[in-house]
Amino acid sequence: MKFKHVLQIYWSKGLLMNGKLQTFQTPFKDVFNVPGGFNWPTKNLLIARFELYQLIRTPQTPLNEFGNCFTSSLNILFSQLTSINNSVAQLTRLNFLRLYLIRTTRGRSHALGKPSRGQRTWSNAWTAYNHNRITRAFINAYQRLENENAKEEKINYKLIKKKSLRKKKKETVSKAVIKNNTWF
Repeated sequence: MKFKHVLQIYWSKGLLMNGKLQTFQTPFKDVFNVPGGFNWPTKNLLIARFELYQLIRTPQTPLNEFGNCFTSSLNILFSQLTSINNSVAQLTRLNFLRLYLIRTTRGRSHALGKPSRGQRTWSNAWTAYNHNRITRAFINAYQRLENENAKEEKINYKLIKKKSLRKKKKETVSKAVIKNNTWF
């Protein structure tokens, strides 16, 4: 089955945005609440583009009342704006991880919790620190896995005993030399 056919199946059931499917019976004001990534400017642009100014007065009207042409064009528009498979938060997380794994300076600054595009660290470092939590959480999880999979080192007691005997011999020799060289 081709990807276009899968999209047609999903589009016939509802809106497909950011990896989430919503039915056409949802009101226009609630369409953007579930998937995230859109805000009121996007709503206003869609209202102006499709000339649906009645949605401003009655935002509770479901989308299927405007016809199949409107819903299919909305689906096409959303599929071009966003990823169908992943949400916006997952895409940003994957982008941060990609930057870190290819060893860029932006990825390293995300990992350290510093601003990544040359901002000052005095005034806005906390926002960068909070946004870069994703990369740091990935690094910590990876390090925990590495530590769990690492083999425990066996302690070689014979070698430790030899080293301690060598140190004791050196200490006794050095004390004897000091006593022989004293003038008083």
